[in-house]
Amino acid sequence: MWAERSLPGGIARACGVADTRSMTAADPQPRAMTLILEHCARMNSLETVQPAASLRLRQAIGEELAKLLLNALAGDHRPVGLGAVRS
Repeated sequence: MWAERSLPGGIARACGVADTRSMTAADPQPRAMTLILEHCARMNSLETVQPAASLRLRQAIGEELAKLLLNALAGDHRPVGLGAVRS
């Protein structure tokens, strides 16, 4: 009986209809919309312009340590060694 209901490759046919009773994605989300609008307003505001992250890091931990950290993070992270060589 199962073989009769199976599509090629063993994919079973859909039985019944989709469960849409608990779907809320299409419902209005006032809190989410409010937050999105607030975030957009903040991004457009000149009052909240922050210095670049690298500058804030330098101010927080000092020039030398920031340079080491940024070079380590931005460096070349490709595998090195015999395992990395392609034939």
